[in-house]
Amino acid sequence: ADSGIIKMSKNSDIEISSLMNPNGSDTNVQVNYGKIATMVKKGQKTTEFTVFTPTALAGVRGTSFLTSVESPEGSKINCAKANCTVRFAVIEGTIAVSKKGESSEVILSKNRELRIEKNQKLTDKLIRSLQNDSLSEMKELIVLHKNETFEYGKLVEELKSSSEELKILSQSGSVEEVKAA
Repeated sequence: ADSGIIKMSKNSDIEISSLMNPNGSDTNVQVNYGKIATMVKKGQKTTEFTVFTPTALAGVRGTSFLTSVESPEGSKINCAKANCTVRFAVIEGTIAVSKKGESSEVILSKNRELRIEKNQKLTDKLIRSLQNDSLSEMKELIVLHKNETFEYGKLVEELKSSSEELKILSQSGSVEEVKAA
């Protein structure tokens, strides 16, 4: 709880597990279906934070990013059995993305995204510039309310102070409107 924030969209199916030990903590988030916005504090050397999907996984350190697991038709289905599209969109920091059962990985950095389906090979060619739909979805998920608990508010302010993108996304209006102002 002290290393980051996870916000999920409605109709999402996720599982969170955390293991605390004297040397740090391991947090695993399984996204079976839906979307989550993840904001993890930088500098947590002893903290492992991993997001798993039915197709791929992302190792996270000091990052703000969107994870989406959805069927191409937009209906809620069992993505572990069906062919769903997995998307990782990085707003701040970097993540290492690998496919389940494969040793190769690609590094996804700030303002980049990757979409992959179950039967696709993971390559750098799948990486592209951050798309407007990803920015809009991230903004929708991370509506940052200052009137929530003190610790949450403190963490939100810390995350926003370290990321120009999160500052922009937490303001009203579109990202384009805020950048133009």
